[in-house]
Amino acid sequence: MEDPAIVIGDSAIICRMGVSARMGEERAVVEVLKKYKRICRIKPPGTIEGGDVLQIGRKVYIGLSERTNLSAIKQVKAIAKDYEVIPVSVKGMIHLKTGCTY
Repeated sequence: MEDPAIVIGDSAIICRMGVSARMGEERAVVEVLKKYKRICRIKPPGTIEGGDVLQIGRKVYIGLSERTNLSAIKQVKAIAKDYEVIPVSVKGMIHLKTGCTY
C-alpha cells in the first residue's frame, strides 16, 4: 500500500492518483498518518503515485511516468525542502520501482 502516500521526513505527502479509478484510496491512509506526520497534499494538476518514488537517504528519485507528472514532482520538491528531489524519466513500465529498487 505505497501508492496513496509518501512519507519524507516529518511529512506525509498524500498523493493525487494518476488514474481516476484509484482516486479516493488515500482517504483511509490520511486518518492513520495524521496522528504521526504533518499532512501535505498534492494539488491539481499534479498526479503522483508512491510506486514512482524511491528515497535513498536524503535523495528522492521520482519517476516521471504516465501516472506521475512534473507538477507533482515540483510540489514534492517544495514540501521536502531538505531533500534533493531528482526526476527520472520512466518508459515501458508503470512506475519507477517496477524497474528498479534500492
